[in-house]
Amino acid sequence: MEFEFGNFNREVLDKFEKMIESDDSLFFDVGELEYVITHYLQTGNLKKATSGVEYGLQLHPNSQELLMLKVQVLTAKNEFEEALFYLEDLPDYLNTEVNLAKGLIYIKCERYDQAIQLLKKALTLDPENSELFYTIGYAFQSKQNYHQAIKYYKRSVELDMSNELALYELAFCLEITNRLEEAIPFYQKFIDADPYAENAWYNLGTIYHQLGKPKEAMDAFEFAIAIEPEFSSAYFNLANIQFECELYSDAIQNFEDCLEHESPSAEVYCKIGECYEQLENLDLAFEFYKKALKIDKTKEEALIGLGSILYERDKMQEAIYFVSRAKEVNPTNPGYWHLLANCEFRMGNEASCLEAFQTAIELETSDSKIWLDYSFIYYDKGEYESAHEVVKQGLEYIPESAELYYMGFVFALKAGNIKESLIILENALILDPDKKDMVFEYFQSLEEQKAILHIMDKVS
Repeated sequence: MEFEFGNFNREVLDKFEKMIESDDSLFFDVGELEYVITHYLQTGNLKKATSGVEYGLQLHPNSQELLMLKVQVLTAKNEFEEALFYLEDLPDYLNTEVNLAKGLIYIKCERYDQAIQLLKKALTLDPENSELFYTIGYAFQSKQNYHQAIKYYKRSVELDMSNELALYELAFCLEITNRLEEAIPFYQKFIDADPYAENAWYNLGTIYHQLGKPKEAMDAFEFAIAIEPEFSSAYFNLANIQFECELYSDAIQNFEDCLEHESPSAEVYCKIGECYEQLENLDLAFEFYKKALKIDKTKEEALIGLGSILYERDKMQEAIYFVSRAKEVNPTNPGYWHLLANCEFRMGNEASCLEAFQTAIELETSDSKIWLDYSFIYYDKGEYESAHEVVKQGLEYIPESAELYYMGFVFALKAGNIKESLIILENALILDPDKKDMVFEYFQSLEEQKAILHIMDKVS
């Protein structure tokens, strides 16, 4: 989502970037420079954020706002000592902001006690500041004192129910200390005092979701939306839970409602695409994945989504292109390598296929589907012994996989290893007798199937 700041827009960024490209000098007021620098900070472009700060301080050397942004840029670049040096020059009227900046630097330097001491002192001058309580909580959390962190996060939320960072970290600390249930009466207290407190309903929904109570979570998010019909985050979270509950049409509606109340995002477009993919409407899924990529060319969910659909449509060359791009974004995702291997197999590129399968297995040894697909490379060529070897390797990592045992039986039998195949079949039937029908796909004639049934009856 693009950062918004006051009445400024993309034109200010374009003006600044053109100035850098042309090595020219243009005038910007402090507000415009704040917008430019903050945008680059939020998008992680520290080089341009640094350029903005340096140029801004040349134009407005006495601007305390730009000096604070310089501190933020230095902190983001891990240049903590220099950031602290500039903080010392800031005046008293910025005391809380300065102390917060110092406290965060101390935390990043793992000087937690120093941060806590400084920020507690700041609280005596500004006792109702939600950010101060949040940052103290974060310092306690960083030193793994979760119970103290909870105390300060709770106070931060009490002062500002919309403090999303405090809400997230509070839930994390409650979960890690097995105290998540106590968040329910905490938020219920706010609702009892004000039934129209949309943020309290929203936070309650978040907790119910984390507790694995989807119905209660959906009810809470719906209350938040009823109170505030433009509550985009509530639409998004409600839609996410509906997706998890396989209510895909409802999820699409709420994701689309979310888009009506915030700027278009690759995340939401991807979610809608996934819903349509689950509904087997691949044409619409494809369109939404493309929309996501127009916003973010590196959105891996969109890249792999397009790759999967193209694979289903038997357009292997195009599928490989998108899957490879997803793999470049996230090279440690075994699912991407698995799909790439299947694409290469369909293309007849055996060497590339084997290489991709081996990488997928190195990244994830406990996925039976990867082992099975890997074994089919050899099965397809009639190399039943090699296919069986792959399955046996998989069973070393996943001895509870009935599917691998059943396929091991198929491969051993086709390779002529009758005695070994019977032992494997016995294990498969013990693990999951209901999956035995998968075997018949590999024995087409009626005589073969009758023989297999006879073997199964005898073994069981």
